[in-house]
Amino acid sequence: MKKEFNDINIKISWRILTYIKMNKLVLLASFGIIAVFTMVFYDYFIVKHIKSDIKAKEYVLISWIANTFNNVCNLGGVTGTGLRALLYKDKVKNRNDMKYPLYIQFMSTPSGLAILSAFSLIIIFT
Repeated sequence: MKKEFNDINIKISWRILTYIKMNKLVLLASFGIIAVFTMVFYDYFIVKHIKSDIKAKEYVLISWIANTFNNVCNLGGVTGTGLRALLYKDKVKNRNDMKYPLYIQFMSTPSGLAILSAFSLIIIFT
């Protein structure tokens, strides 16, 4: 992953961004925020499934961290699922209760991201 970050050319990236109209940049940023925030529903259902008393503030924070890393690392849900498992492990009574919801979340993440990516591409190229 270090190689990927080293290959990013800030000047070229900035130049590309300056060619995109401001309203499209705002729309893309909005889609990015929506993409990360809608994934909070996964965590809501995880908490309900395991019948935990984790507060909304906690699972929103866990979700935001896991989803942001998942989107940046772009490993199709592996990063988000792994971080969720680590961040929830001390908050649940029975760790086996986490297997099923994390499996469902892992399997559905790529399809949701693909749909939002398609919208982003349509916005950029139209």
